[in-house]
Amino acid sequence: MTRQEGRTLRILLATPYKMGGGGISQWAENIMRHYQSLSSPQVTVDILPMGRSASTNPTSMLGRVWSGVADYSGIIREERRMLRQGKYDVLHLCTSASISLLKDLVMLGVARRHHVRTVVHFHFGRIPEVRNAGNWEWRLLRRVIDKADMAVPIDQMSLDALAPLWPGKVRYLPNPVAQVVDDFVRANANGQQRDERMVFFAGHCIKTKGMCELVSACRQLKGIRLVLAGHIDEDMRRELLGMAGNEPWLEIRGEMPHEEILRLMMQCGIYVLPSYTEGFPNVMLESMACGCAIVATTVGAIPEMIGEENGRHYGLLVPPRDTEKLKEAIGMLLDDNDLRESCRRNALERVNERYNIGSVWSKLVQIWQHAAGDSQ
Repeated sequence: MTRQEGRTLRILLATPYKMGGGGISQWAENIMRHYQSLSSPQVTVDILPMGRSASTNPTSMLGRVWSGVADYSGIIREERRMLRQGKYDVLHLCTSASISLLKDLVMLGVARRHHVRTVVHFHFGRIPEVRNAGNWEWRLLRRVIDKADMAVPIDQMSLDALAPLWPGKVRYLPNPVAQVVDDFVRANANGQQRDERMVFFAGHCIKTKGMCELVSACRQLKGIRLVLAGHIDEDMRRELLGMAGNEPWLEIRGEMPHEEILRLMMQCGIYVLPSYTEGFPNVMLESMACGCAIVATTVGAIPEMIGEENGRHYGLLVPPRDTEKLKEAIGMLLDDNDLRESCRRNALERVNERYNIGSVWSKLVQIWQHAAGDSQ
């Protein structure tokens, strides 16, 4: 299909949206908030909301499969309805892969039958591992990319894994830092004092976020205060407090408003993200925008976010699950004022240059234009 010259490009964005703060939902809300703020956008964007029904939360495998089939059937029916009613040029399909790739294949097929071009956006950082495994997920992922007009990974390693197999079809798009974060930082930049001995984590306090390693590492460091913010169940709370010897250096705050999280980022000496796995974590962008000195694991897009470049430090990287390396990195930033300050300054500069919402939006529009055949 050739798009009519002079007509505004119309995009149908299929994504979890306002679904309780998940990573893809946050990305979509950031993108749509920026789009709605533009006085004369180059495109029009409508949302096809995706996500599991909030009314059920099945625990059995059969229940999850049945719930997934019901939810995906409803999404595909809504896609057909919107494509019949709207003159869309591009379907932008956000996915977290795994078994949902089956749903993605069906949705791409529906778009093709309606003569709509397609972009599939992989919001996860496991693509190199999936390719190396060569398992059922990789076979499904290959079929999805074959069927789509363009594929978009969120990190450089995933781009390197895919681009040689599909030359000209794969474009990298980083996540943006939300404008509300930038606005909050600017409004509060002069009113925050840093506690240089405060180590801070914000996120879901579960084992795969490296909580046990973090508490174990900090237990070996003198004169610090470790603050954890985010949802935590009672079993995890008791385990972590027990590891800390129920000493007051560990503070478990639980869930907090977003602005309070940002305020603590602007007050802490060091922000730590010791996850076992990540994609392109929004919390890293937020900590960079808040001028944090950061210690994080070498997973997902994190190495390209804070990795050393041309001798400049943007943060310190450690292997996941390595308590000793984590302790050493935190201790290094605590003891070296110059290193801590250079990491803060460089991370803030990088987030403002690479991950600002305006720059990411421009790249996204170029991807849509390319998919629609409007640019090379």
